[in-house]
Amino acid sequence: MTFDERESSASSGQPVELYLFVCGSQKWCYTSADVAVDYDGDHYAPDAISRGEIDLNGEDEQGNLTLEMARTNAVAELFIPGLPVNPIYLMIRRYHRGDDEYQVFWTGEISSCAFKGTVTTFTGL
Repeated sequence: MTFDERESSASSGQPVELYLFVCGSQKWCYTSADVAVDYDGDHYAPDAISRGEIDLNGEDEQGNLTLEMARTNAVAELFIPGLPVNPIYLMIRRYHRGDDEYQVFWTGEISSCAFKGTVTTFTGL
């Protein structure tokens, strides 16, 4: 079964997302899976990250995206004093358990960050 078939299947799809944050030479790798995932030489640690749907109403072709994670996450902590001087880029890849085909789902730059209690909300462009 292909990635597209699994993606559109109501019962065969088991999507997993890989979140790669990059700032200069530093990177942080997280996955929505309940176990760690190794991909392309990087180790993606499980983390409670959720994202909204892509908003295609803006001018950017890839659309805007919101992402939520714990305030204690290493990437979230970079924003506690304010927006970092250097941009932080995000690439989200998707695959399905049992399939070796990875697809880039979204790429962009973190443009804003808001804290509410223990939750951090990022907006990406």
